[in-house]
Amino acid sequence: MGFITDAEFRVLHQEQEISIEATPERVWTALVDQISDWWPSSFNSPSAKRFILEPFVGGRLYEDWGDGQGLLWGNVISLRKPALLQICGELMPDAACTPDSGPATIYTTYRLEGDGAPTVVKLQDTVYGRVGDGVATSLQDGWKHILHECLKPFVEKG
Repeated sequence: MGFITDAEFRVLHQEQEISIEATPERVWTALVDQISDWWPSSFNSPSAKRFILEPFVGGRLYEDWGDGQGLLWGNVISLRKPALLQICGELMPDAACTPDSGPATIYTTYRLEGDGAPTVVKLQDTVYGRVGDGVATSLQDGWKHILHECLKPFVEKG
């Protein structure tokens, strides 16, 4: 057993924004209460039966594998309906975006802005810790897919 000597501590921050033709309340419902209906299953472990967000401070964002097993993605650290959701989690070596990453901490913030349709969803994602070279691209592409190809069409279909 040896020590890793080439691991580098990094901080990554990205922001993305999307306009969705729906009220903030409708977007919030999809984001919080219906996440398992639109979240891409390819982003979860093969064992995942459901993807769950518990919508209260201290609530979990996790994969349910059944029989009390699963994977904790993070915890809700701030929630203000229907405008703000913040989640803090761990990017673990076994579940990281790239094999040379983790452990690292990840903070994700969703802000929903608007008084009616459309709603602007602003996402901020910050990762700090052992972060490999491919993590920035992986997260940027992943969030773009989640917001533009999963959340937006799900909400706008009704």
